[in-house]
Amino acid sequence: MVWRMVKRGRLIVIISVSMAMLLAFGLPVMANGPTDGTTFKVIANIPVGIGPRGIAYDPSNGYIYVANGGSNTVSVINGATNTVIANITVGSSPVGVVYDPSNGYIYVANWYSDTVSVINGTTVIANIPVGSWPWGIAYDPSNGYIYVANSGSNTVSVINGATNTVIANITVRQLPAGVAYDPSNGYIYVTNAVSSTVSVINGTTVIANIPVGIGPTGIAYDPSNGYIYVANNNSNTVSIISTSPSLSSLAVQVFNVLG
Repeated sequence: MVWRMVKRGRLIVIISVSMAMLLAFGLPVMANGPTDGTTFKVIANIPVGIGPRGIAYDPSNGYIYVANGGSNTVSVINGATNTVIANITVGSSPVGVVYDPSNGYIYVANWYSDTVSVINGTTVIANIPVGSWPWGIAYDPSNGYIYVANSGSNTVSVINGATNTVIANITVRQLPAGVAYDPSNGYIYVTNAVSSTVSVINGTTVIANIPVGIGPTGIAYDPSNGYIYVANNNSNTVSIISTSPSLSSLAVQVFNVLG
């Protein structure tokens, strides 16, 4: 009980940062529904649970998985009919979602439970303890690992998808949020919101900490140019990281986003 009270106190301290993360990291999801890629029109609005946040697609079954942070569920949408076919109970305040093609499982980061739920189809088959306040999550196909950013413990938990066990907890900078994989060099990139840096992970080792804008949260890789894009919530900029297999050639360019 005391631990939970302390944890709630810490939640109040970082609530402003967390709310910024919700917006910049795409959480909660505020999209009105699927869009037609040709006409850019919304073609449906699908009711799901309370506070939808993370979302991921499973190509093995054509389902879309939506983490509902306010109802502690994951809604499963059949992409063929755009209807919800299941609502799966997971941990408390699910946020990040990722698909692992090596085993066909969906991994859901439960922010308040400090766990990652593993879903096979529409069934939870495991709940894996990780660090404090797990948020962003990404899959690395080069080693079969799932990387989970634990925003409350300043670590990244590494889950082996073959065994669904944590094989490492990597210390990064303060308040890790977003996670992205770069297939061009095999590195994992983690935004640290309070430290205003991006940690670069090779396997289970941090090989660099790159200064970016203030309050970095969302992060994505662009395969067309090999760049990493970082959304800096508090400086209203996007940092662009030019990557290569050589650590010495990592570079950052910062572009102002015009509102």
